[in-house]
Amino acid sequence: MLALQLIDRWRDSRTYSDLLPRAVELADPLAALDTLLHDADPATGPLLSRRAEQAVYAATCRRLAAQEGRNLLDLLAQLGSAITAHSGPHAIWADPERAQTATIPWRDLARLSLACHDLRDASPQGVWASPQAALDWYVDGGWRVDRAGEEILRTLEAKDPALIALLTPLRAAYRARWEQQLMAWSEVWNAAGCPDLPYPTAGERLITFLDARRPTAIIAIDALRYDLGHDVAHRINTQERAARATVHPARAPLPSITALGMGMTLPIPAPDLVATCIDGRWSLRERGQDADLSLAAMRRAWWTRHGHVAADALLTVSEVLNHEVPRPAKDRPRLVVTDHTLDDHGHDGELEVAGTAGTLRRYVQLIQRLRDAGWLRIAIVTDHGYIHWTSQHDQRVPPPDGETVYRARRACAYRAGVPVVGAPVTAPGGQHPVAVPSGAACFIAYGGRGYYHGGHRSRSGSSR
Repeated sequence: MLALQLIDRWRDSRTYSDLLPRAVELADPLAALDTLLHDADPATGPLLSRRAEQAVYAATCRRLAAQEGRNLLDLLAQLGSAITAHSGPHAIWADPERAQTATIPWRDLARLSLACHDLRDASPQGVWASPQAALDWYVDGGWRVDRAGEEILRTLEAKDPALIALLTPLRAAYRARWEQQLMAWSEVWNAAGCPDLPYPTAGERLITFLDARRPTAIIAIDALRYDLGHDVAHRINTQERAARATVHPARAPLPSITALGMGMTLPIPAPDLVATCIDGRWSLRERGQDADLSLAAMRRAWWTRHGHVAADALLTVSEVLNHEVPRPAKDRPRLVVTDHTLDDHGHDGELEVAGTAGTLRRYVQLIQRLRDAGWLRIAIVTDHGYIHWTSQHDQRVPPPDGETVYRARRACAYRAGVPVVGAPVTAPGGQHPVAVPSGAACFIAYGGRGYYHGGHRSRSGSSR
């Protein structure tokens, strides 16, 4: 009893709390508490003994790694509150500022547990009766499946053998669940005749937004996935302490590549845009116009000629964050900011390492800078999302027969005006039939980092 009282006093003492970890490590070999906890579960603790905490952690990882598939996802989700307790304020061995040796990676395990809870909670119940039912599920919260996958597929911060051993079955379980949902979408979409999605494009959304005729800033972000849009909105609303930001779905083109998608973020009706492809290179033009909107320079020129944007109001995120922002004025009613950090980080492998949190914080800072400069009405548009997939899990399927003008991992486009069996949709403007594989399958083996979007083949496929 005296020893426990002494420990409590040390914990509450500014002088001795910093010395406590070292004292515990000196006492651990004598106490040998870890020998009693070989089969412990996370409900035990958090414990003051580092060896005991390590034993509970290792036993938890072993128990989880012995499971697979849905059982693993469910068990890790159920253990969430118990695991989180081991990284709380009294868990000194999970705190890098207090532990004087390597920390026990309870926080990584808690992050994975929360992702599994999200995944399980957001997964669809039953079979979708129609494509609209599938879309309603995703828009109403199914996007959290993508958010969970982002966490599960991220590179670990701690190179802990027990956690690494758990990752292999955990990622396999996630991919199986994720591919099952992609296959279910493909089946219900194909059964309905592959209809167009019942949403306007990002550019058509922007037309409506700009009808208010108030000073407006437009932020065009490459590869801002739907779940990341919700994350940005949540961060803004938390900072503002009010529901100021909302998220609306928009229809991306097929193939969903930057060269086409960015042009479709311009406030132009979708029927007025026509995509053509020659020798694998896409062009996007407004009917009756010569400008190729697949090129970033032509999109900037469109804004200055047709979009009421002054030349000094075409900026990048870095320019907004590091320089004085032009304020709204009679001759400057709009401002356009562009960014492709997410797409760059995806192809460079940075998203697997650090995730998206740092980039999303930067976007919130960007919005605050714009608001401070007087831009109180802000729209964010994007060209497409993305998915993570590792090359060793590739399932290659043959594309439909026909004369292709574009062949990529997730899409094939065919010569204009020639019907192709198995190419159920067309590129913008209806000239080129486009085929996409079902589920997570691909037309071309990748052999590189597992980041891609529909049809994007390499960085050279994008126009900035």
